[in-house]
Amino acid sequence: MIYLKKAIGVLYYEDQLDIEVVARGFSEVFFLGSTSLTGISQKDPLVIKSELEEFLAQLKIKPDNVVVGLSPDQLAFRHLTLPAEAEENLDQAIRLQVMNIIPSEVEDFSMEKIVRRAADGTFEVDLYIIPREKVRKIVELLKSVGLSPGAMTLTCFGFEKLLRMSKRNLHNPIFLADLDLNNFSVYAFQEGQFSYFKLAWINPASKNIQNVLKEVERCASLVRVNDEDDIEMFVNVSDPNWEEKLLEGSYSFINYAKEFSPFQDRVTHNIKPLAVAIQALDQRRRSFNLIPPEWRERSGSMTLIPTVVLAAGIIILLGLILGRGFFQDSEYVDSLEKNIAKIGRDYRNVMQLRRDLVRARGELDSYQHVIKGHVSDLEILKEVTEKSGEKTYLSEYVRSNNLILSGYTDSVLDLQTRLGAIRYFKSLNLQGSITKTKEGLEHFRFEIQLEEKP
Repeated sequence: MIYLKKAIGVLYYEDQLDIEVVARGFSEVFFLGSTSLTGISQKDPLVIKSELEEFLAQLKIKPDNVVVGLSPDQLAFRHLTLPAEAEENLDQAIRLQVMNIIPSEVEDFSMEKIVRRAADGTFEVDLYIIPREKVRKIVELLKSVGLSPGAMTLTCFGFEKLLRMSKRNLHNPIFLADLDLNNFSVYAFQEGQFSYFKLAWINPASKNIQNVLKEVERCASLVRVNDEDDIEMFVNVSDPNWEEKLLEGSYSFINYAKEFSPFQDRVTHNIKPLAVAIQALDQRRRSFNLIPPEWRERSGSMTLIPTVVLAAGIIILLGLILGRGFFQDSEYVDSLEKNIAKIGRDYRNVMQLRRDLVRARGELDSYQHVIKGHVSDLEILKEVTEKSGEKTYLSEYVRSNNLILSGYTDSVLDLQTRLGAIRYFKSLNLQGSITKTKEGLEHFRFEIQLEEKP
């Protein structure tokens, strides 16, 4: 089988990598394979890299054209409405608004925007913001296991492309509920385009499909669905426990999102990894990408080499087939075969050079990060573990400009005193009020300013 382009979609979520591989032929898209790796932080990167290499070797593909997918709940989202007069200086107007939203330097964050022109001439702007440090950690994690992502996008855009591929009636509003373990998300699509997102937290022990339906109704009112429009609702089952809830009731109006999938042999109810892979097939230089431009692979036109070589080979083969009556001269045929072999060798040399350049750039980025001399997360976590005690449970560790720690402990005030003695912490502020669980543990959330590494 000849493929014009192959793509690897990586869904990174809660210490897990879901990977799917697709390819585009001349007239259709093919599903090549998938794998899932859990407990990433507990495994040796070399072990994970070996598993991935074996997986890709079975598919006979190389780790190229890798795109990472994030769910919108993994970022900060803001919606802006700007006047029509801002058109000439739209980027500057958006930047000024961002400066009012972000509590620290704008340069510490990576941002992407979607701009729509409303009927009244105003601009509707969807802003997606993520700390650069979080992007860097994800990119470095993937590089450590042999995957160098060229882009970081959102699953909702993959859903959008799957909707179009399904050839459904896109004039009606479509709502997609993504049912996960601790939350569910509702995506709204109008005229085939992603238009709205809403996240709802739930108690994992009390999953109720009626709550999902209520959130869909709220979304429908927020996006101003017309009364005469027929609404379609789909569910994507990221957590298998939801399937039992769906089977318990009679919800004939609810369809599974797997119906979007163009692949009949792919039966899983979770299509988020597939959505990322489909998005990767259409990823372009100017597409939505949360990886800062200076961190992206500078491969230039070399990414077109496989397609160009393939096209050249096809033209040569067509020429041989159509003109076989004129190419009976064996000496000419031998010469032609030698030229084709030489082109093949040159192609392999160029591709090897490209891999060497990407590897060298990755190593350079790693060296630059070490030279900066920041205190490593490993050093901080070691100190926190030693000081926090046995009855402290950490549930959140987010490091951007400052460090955010949250979790549960037997005494928040005692923990604050012990953490304040850590030499890497310059200041430590307790956020919010102290609440207790049924087990008697107190919830804490600290914002910590770090000292520079001595």
